[in-house]
Amino acid sequence: MSEAKTEVRSAVIEGLITLADRFCAATGRSRAWVSKTTLGRGSQIDDLAAGRRDLVTGTAEDMVRWFSDHWPAEASWPDHVYRPTGELAQPAVREAAE
Repeated sequence: MSEAKTEVRSAVIEGLITLADRFCAATGRSRAWVSKTTLGRGSQIDDLAAGRRDLVTGTAEDMVRWFSDHWPAEASWPDHVYRPTGELAQPAVREAAE
C-alpha cells in the first residue's frame, strides 16, 4: 500500500476512534458498547485502534452518520472530523437498545 493511501486510511480510522472516545466520555458508554452498536462486535474499535482491523468506506460512512445522529448536545464535535448535515438516510449500522 502506498504511503498516501496509508495516511488517508489512518486519518479516517483516527477520526472514527476520536469520535468513539469523545462519545464515550460524554455519555459514559464504553468503547465496547459503541463498537457493538455500530459494528456488531464489542472489540472492533479497539482492533481498529491497534491496526488489527480495517473498514470499507461504506461502513466508515455509516459509523460517522450514526455518531452524528446520536451525538450528545453537550459534547463538541471534533474539528478535524467531517460531520454530515441535513436529513440523513437511516444508517446501516445496528441499533442497540439504550
